[in-house]
Amino acid sequence: MRAKVIKLYRDKNSKRYRMPGELISMPEERFEEINSTSLGIFLEQSESLDEEQKEVVLEESIENTSEEITEEVSDGKPEEKKTTSRRTKK
Repeated sequence: MRAKVIKLYRDKNSKRYRMPGELISMPEERFEEINSTSLGIFLEQSESLDEEQKEVVLEESIENTSEEITEEVSDGKPEEKKTTSRRTKK
């Protein structure tokens, strides 16, 4: 299902902040889970998307997938740079 963010929140699954006006795709169960918190309603159901909105949702989906793959590869740790030291003769 499609949902429109109406109130800023941090998604515990993607670990991203969702901004008001952002359009996202999610299972109906996840929609209900987010809106059933004691903090109030964060999402509203959005049925139709125009072409511009579809492009934004697609770009965000690609960005999220890229971030998740990067995190999986690096196990959440930044890559260490390996340096070699040169010894000088005295």
